[in-house]
Amino acid sequence: MQLAERLPFRTAPWQGLLSLALLVLACMFLAQFIGLFLLKWLYGVSLEEVEQMAAAPLRWKDNYKVRSVLLLLQIITAAGGFFGGTLLYWYGVEGLRWKQWCSSGAVNQGIHWALVALLLIVLLPFVSFLEYWNHQLPAGGWVLQKEQELAALTSLLVGFEGFGQALMGILAIVLLPAIGEELLFRGVLQNRLLAWTRNPHMAIWTAALVFSLVHFQFLGLLPRWILGALLGYIYYWSGNLLLAMWGHLVNNGVALLLIRFQQRFFPELTPGATQSVHWGVVLLSLIAAAVTLYWFVSVTLPLREKNNSHPSDF
Repeated sequence: MQLAERLPFRTAPWQGLLSLALLVLACMFLAQFIGLFLLKWLYGVSLEEVEQMAAAPLRWKDNYKVRSVLLLLQIITAAGGFFGGTLLYWYGVEGLRWKQWCSSGAVNQGIHWALVALLLIVLLPFVSFLEYWNHQLPAGGWVLQKEQELAALTSLLVGFEGFGQALMGILAIVLLPAIGEELLFRGVLQNRLLAWTRNPHMAIWTAALVFSLVHFQFLGLLPRWILGALLGYIYYWSGNLLLAMWGHLVNNGVALLLIRFQQRFFPELTPGATQSVHWGVVLLSLIAAAVTLYWFVSVTLPLREKNNSHPSDF
């Protein structure tokens, strides 16, 4: 059964990939430029001050202001790059439509949404094990320093003060990445690679690797690659990009809750520090994930085949 159509891209593979990269980067830089003007107007901060805040956020006394500035800049940059660049490429360069992100016969029932959420949750101990193992790999001093800086920055950003800042944080850390990154990496890049290679596994794993690499976190490369591939398979099997976005959102949301829990009840722990996971817990996580994934596939593929036999607008 053909699970994904080869979309009618106008451009040649390398031309399309280059156009995509240039558009995303250009829109990201433009969004940052606009964001800096807004920050100057709203908070009275200069470009130099924003760079200093991002480089050493904990050195500033006014954490509330630093957090607000960095969260707003992250929101604007993500909106420009992931949404602006991706949509310009999809509509402007390739001339495709929104509904073509969902394959014919795409599934969209409650059981699929529930199983995707369950899968991402039960997989957490295994992902934590991968992250711990990834941190044990030898890395240069600059890599460790960068990871520590990113961990400190993340710890600061999620320490929301007040309802308004919490909304900004959820938008910047949970919602926008879940939607925007799936649009770019699964919706466009994976489909582009699938049309080129005609090999779904190569397309899924390559798109997931790029997804992991662009986060520039070497010590989180492996778990992010695995999660990206899982989201890619969810999209490929279901034909529904919204399910991949939902899985990404669940993962981000649970991660945010865990960090907030650690800050509240275990503040003595070092931000970003990884903990070893008992092998029994890892094994149970893998078994539960395998059962959930099998369940998801078993209720998805037959429905895809049925929907393809009786097509309807999604």
